[in-house]
Amino acid sequence: MATLPEMKHLVYILAISLLFFSCAEKFEDKGWAALSNNDYEKSIKYYKRALIFDKHNPKTYHDIGYAYEELDDDSLAIHYYSKAIEIDTNYAHAYRSRGFLLYTLKQLDKSERDYIKSLELEPDNYTANRNLGYIYKDLCLYDKARIFFEKSIELNPNQPRVIEGLASIEFDLGYYYKCIELCHIAIENNDKGISSPYGTLGLAYSALNIWDSSVYYLNHAIQIEPDFATYYDNRGYALVPLGRFDEALTDYNNAIKLDSLNPNFFLNKADLFYNTGDYKQAIKNYDKAISLSKLYSGYNCGICFNNRAWAKRKSGDMKGYELDKEKAKELGYPENYKRYSNLESCFYNEK
Repeated sequence: MATLPEMKHLVYILAISLLFFSCAEKFEDKGWAALSNNDYEKSIKYYKRALIFDKHNPKTYHDIGYAYEELDDDSLAIHYYSKAIEIDTNYAHAYRSRGFLLYTLKQLDKSERDYIKSLELEPDNYTANRNLGYIYKDLCLYDKARIFFEKSIELNPNQPRVIEGLASIEFDLGYYYKCIELCHIAIENNDKGISSPYGTLGLAYSALNIWDSSVYYLNHAIQIEPDFATYYDNRGYALVPLGRFDEALTDYNNAIKLDSLNPNFFLNKADLFYNTGDYKQAIKNYDKAISLSKLYSGYNCGICFNNRAWAKRKSGDMKGYELDKEKAKELGYPENYKRYSNLESCFYNEK
């Protein structure tokens, strides 16, 4: 049985502990209120005061990390997310938060590990399933991406962006009709006016050589997002088989105005000039496409050399024709060229 002095000491310790807990809770509440009002610096100040009284609350570290993330201090954000995980290795939310930040920093391997761990702890979290799907999509692991997108949609069907992401995977795998089906589902669920399902529909119909439908849906995509260069390029590509050359040229010029470093835009513009018999302008734009392709590692410009060769031949430059054909062959054209994937993340990196 404890002696009276020992009892007094225990009561004193308990009182101090309650006081510290009360102070920590007060500052945590203020920190959360500031965080909810997007006052991130004040939030950090209050949360750090809370840590003086309670250094073992993982949520406090997590919320400080989130505030630093919103202030674009990625290093400190990762530090505090990691501290939260160190205190509570089963804190799934902290793994997701750190994983998302690592994803934005293009540290895909680390992000993947965090999301896998979060799903071990909370397998039915649709956000984690969705984001892991995006990671695998960026890594071109399409079969894995499909699994996690489908799981996310199963858990929360009202996700038009995720449905469109799944549609784009089906497109990349060559399942164009499945892609079209999913895009229409995404559009039916689209209450925020996102453009991507329409853009992907345009691509799918182009891949099927259904040019009128491609133009129709790309019109919608451009109406929603008029500053997205690729939509203009894709619509220009669909307009050419319809014989609408002037409109196609306008679209290619708009795409180049919005993104002057994309070699595909110049390649398609050059093809247009070739098809209309303006071989001088065609060669000029093939030259530009070839020059810009050097900005990217892994970009295959074999088609640029092949098509420039024919433009040179039409212009009477047989030596140039032979040299370009040889270069195209060296680059493995046409086997190593994909019209719809040549400038996607899986096939190139900016130098």
